[in-house]
Amino acid sequence: MARATYYQPSTRRMDADNALATLKSLFDGLQDAGIVANDRHLTHAPVLQYTDRKNPRVEIEIEGEP
Repeated sequence: MARATYYQPSTRRMDADNALATLKSLFDGLQDAGIVANDRHLTHAPVLQYTDRKNPRVEIEIEGEP
């Protein structure tokens, strides 16, 4: 399972489906790097969104077998 958490510099939120779509290349990269065996089999938890004006970022948590 994969969970994405966005920490954005403003309180404006993305649509959850669009937020997940922006991470497609990241999930492809996880497969290319051998972190996950096949990104096609990842289950995606709902995207979480928070505000962090000082340190905007995206955190990805992967649980389960690679």
